[in-house]
Amino acid sequence: MQSGISASQSLHDAFAAFTSDPSLFCLPVTIESEALVPLDAVRFSGGHLHGDNDDDGDYFASSLPSLAPHLQEKRPIYLLVRPSPTASALLTAVTYVPSTSPVRAKTLFASTRQSLTRTLGLERFGDSLFVTDAFEARAALRDLADGELVQLGLDLANERLVLLLRATLTPDQVQAKVPTDRPTYNVYRYTGSDAGVLFIYVCPGVSKVKERMMYASSRNGVIETAKAEGVAVAKRLELDADDITADRLAEEAGVVASSNNKTGSAGARGAAGGGSSGGAGFARPKRPGRR
Repeated sequence: MQSGISASQSLHDAFAAFTSDPSLFCLPVTIESEALVPLDAVRFSGGHLHGDNDDDGDYFASSLPSLAPHLQEKRPIYLLVRPSPTASALLTAVTYVPSTSPVRAKTLFASTRQSLTRTLGLERFGDSLFVTDAFEARAALRDLADGELVQLGLDLANERLVLLLRATLTPDQVQAKVPTDRPTYNVYRYTGSDAGVLFIYVCPGVSKVKERMMYASSRNGVIETAKAEGVAVAKRLELDADDITADRLAEEAGVVASSNNKTGSAGARGAAGGGSSGGAGFARPKRPGRR
């Protein structure tokens, strides 16, 4: 290999087992002692598999959160992902290289990504992605004002975060600004001294598999970028565009405000920000009326 990194025998064995077992969703691969080595494979979420293609998207979407433990702030990794639970599905090779990784690690993982797929067999792969948390659009986050919506999206061709919209909106105006044909990250500061910032991830069902993968694997990086710019994300939500109503926003902001009032505005803001970066993924709160 050009980088001097070679595939270990354990990787070849693990990859053979992975490709022959359609219940396996992802095979993580890392570099240790100048060799490519496998980590434990991740299974598709769900109790059983379906042969019906209509269910493939559900399996993929429900399994994405299981990748979160592998997306660490300073550790690059390769994720060999099966987009559907079928033995014939072409794999997607994801290279995750955070901007905060050590320089040598960045270089090794970036220079070895193509060699990895060539070694394992290009015919096995249908697509490849390069994911990084080196995002732009920081200024919009830094200057987020009361009642302001900052909407971010991914430029897949250039692999970077872009600003889609920045506007001051009342809660009943937000829903109309959220696309229903592509994923988006929506950062909204609810007006009010005690209300916090809501981070709303929207991924419509019509989104392409590549979009889902990129947006799901990058959202923690977006939140870390927001935090670095002084935005204390008090609550993370994953909603359909139709759910982003004025009442829903008021309810979510009200929960935040109530929590802040119990512990003190400044202290709770810091605690909420810290709590959102830990934990496992996004909360999907109950709809209004289901108390």
